[in-house]
Amino acid sequence: MLFSKDHEWVKEDQGSFLVGITEFAVRELGDIVFIDLPPVNAEFKKGQTFSVVESTKTASDVYAPFDMVVLEVNSEVESDPATLNKSPFDKGWLVRVSCSNKEQLNELLSEEQYRQLLK
Repeated sequence: MLFSKDHEWVKEDQGSFLVGITEFAVRELGDIVFIDLPPVNAEFKKGQTFSVVESTKTASDVYAPFDMVVLEVNSEVESDPATLNKSPFDKGWLVRVSCSNKEQLNELLSEEQYRQLLK
């Protein structure tokens, strides 16, 4: 699993990538009540907002960790946003994407580097 400085996580899965927000981000947001996910086939450049997560406290943009094309959205999270609070790394993935620029994966953080960032 890889991480962005903006608190997204990335996990390779069957030739594509799952993208979500980290447990730290979920804790900071509080109770999540709404998630706006992009349409399938939408394309995003690294750093562009691809989703918005709203909680009882605030709304937060979710950024593309690399150039990507959306292959699938997690309908479970869309219909039950609280899934993110319960399981941000397993059931709480937001989108399945293809990576348009694999070199950008090298710019993401390892789990240890991400932990250091949080300190």
